[in-house]
Amino acid sequence: MEGTSTFKYIAWLWIWGILTYCWLNQEAIMIYWILLVVDFIFGVAEVYLTDKTQVRSDSAIKWLIKKMTRFCMPFVVAIVMKWAGFDDMDTFITVIMWILIVSEWYSIIGHIYNINTGKTLPEINGFESVINMIVSIFKKKIEPQQ
Repeated sequence: MEGTSTFKYIAWLWIWGILTYCWLNQEAIMIYWILLVVDFIFGVAEVYLTDKTQVRSDSAIKWLIKKMTRFCMPFVVAIVMKWAGFDDMDTFITVIMWILIVSEWYSIIGHIYNINTGKTLPEINGFESVINMIVSIFKKKIEPQQ
């Protein structure tokens, strides 16, 4: 038992260290993680209720991989931005987290709406918005000033 609690303590210190190094808000990361999991569960429920034949393990694995890569994105962006010497990184990372959290929230609301009404809400792709914002900021940093 003692080895397990030591491992948990070391893992928590490692995660806390990464969050601190990347200037990522622990609460925002936890909320984002919870929303990713809830979105996955409601997404599977929606597919199950609309067309049971579409519930397959290969689709679920693909969806899980997408969710995991989206969870890793704020860490990767923060590490690269810190290394590249960006100013006011804290605000930028907060905006990224806000967009990702709201995007997952909207997706969950969409699943709930579909489960209860059979109708689909219009798609809002917050992830794509974040990618476009990151590309725009990096282009400004990399391209020579005119």
